[in-house]
Amino acid sequence: MQSEIIKETTYSQNPNTIDHINMNEERETSVKRSYNVVWLIIGIIEAVLIFRFVFELLGANQYSGFVQFIYTLSYPFAVPFQDIFHVSAVSYSILDWSLLVAMAVYLVIGYLLNQILRVIFPTQPHVQHKLHTQEY
Repeated sequence: MQSEIIKETTYSQNPNTIDHINMNEERETSVKRSYNVVWLIIGIIEAVLIFRFVFELLGANQYSGFVQFIYTLSYPFAVPFQDIFHVSAVSYSILDWSLLVAMAVYLVIGYLLNQILRVIFPTQPHVQHKLHTQEY
């Protein structure tokens, strides 16, 4: 007994041509890619701020090349929040509360940007694929 998989495609919006289907699929792919790009950028910003927070907390050597690189890279993202709270310092360790606020704000910004993209460019399932198995 053989079994054969048959792929059936049904259309919920009855597009007139295959080109219309391809354009919709390309548009959806582009929109989803833009969601991913937003989260990638926010993820990079978050990672840099987390490194800065941990380096300050653990009292990392500020003359180390990598530490200087992280501080330089994170400075533009940390400076708008710099004076929100006072920093807590013990010896060489610094607890910078404003970095925690910055991380939260950038997460909210990323979420809001993606929600705005979802409102402007909604993705709707226009093609549904069903798999059927037929036995002979």
